[in-house]
Amino acid sequence: MYDSSFQKVMNDFFEEAVREAEKRILARFDGSFSNTDTMLDVSEVSKMFGISDQTLYSMCRQKKIPHRKFGSRVVFSSNALEKWGREQDELNYRKE
Repeated sequence: MYDSSFQKVMNDFFEEAVREAEKRILARFDGSFSNTDTMLDVSEVSKMFGISDQTLYSMCRQKKIPHRKFGSRVVFSSNALEKWGREQDELNYRKE
């Protein structure tokens, strides 16, 4: 139906369009997101921070820590926690 040179031109065109779309999407983020974002559950995050599950649930209810809810399930983005941790460092540390 199409000759191979036409198909190559079309493939190249679409690949370039996808690359440009990826650039536009990534430009919307502040660069703190990595390609290795992992979803963590309550027990993983509470162990990571050395706090109880109940304390973590309380922080979620008070909206003091970034989290996502899926029905009754609470999960955490590793990238969001990393960004939040850096913000907490800045809030809680003052150079003298």
